[in-house]
Amino acid sequence: MFDFTNGTIPSGLFYCYSIHNTTFDTLSAGKGCVTNATFDAERDPSAFIGLQTEQLFQKGCTITIECDFEGLGAPLIPICDKFFDFNGHRTYDRRFEAVAYKDGVNIWDVRIPDMTKPKIDPIRMSYCQFPVADNERVILTVTTSDYGLEVSMNGHHFGVSCPDLPDRFSAGIMACEGICPLYKLTITEPL
Repeated sequence: MFDFTNGTIPSGLFYCYSIHNTTFDTLSAGKGCVTNATFDAERDPSAFIGLQTEQLFQKGCTITIECDFEGLGAPLIPICDKFFDFNGHRTYDRRFEAVAYKDGVNIWDVRIPDMTKPKIDPIRMSYCQFPVADNERVILTVTTSDYGLEVSMNGHHFGVSCPDLPDRFSAGIMACEGICPLYKLTITEPL
């Protein structure tokens, strides 16, 4: 488990950003969490600040984050097996995301059409709509398998077929599009 409640980033994680970031901030200590408190929608409206595991995991693991968010904030679980350098920063290649937001959860397949340009091609694979209040602490869980992704949050469960999910991958936690306090990231491997 990676516990952020003391306001620090534990070892075993590295920062990662989206190719369309124009800023490369880091997470800072919050009250019992780490947060993207420097988020500024005018400066970079879609700033993604991710932390990924150095260790690779295999299909069958369960990834859980404990977080909350304000307004358009969207904390998420990114699953990615390849990274590259863009503007001197470690950057996500194609990734799969389970994203919590004010209207529920989305599952995205985020592709990079041209690695030389700051553009992404997100495809919404599935979603589950339900209201989530500002600053409501939530637990978002993704279980990976040969068949796809099973997602749960606040008593809502759904899944999606994901034939392109890599066999081994880095799991993570990300803050984007608004203030996102992050408390814990847990990865449980199958027995």
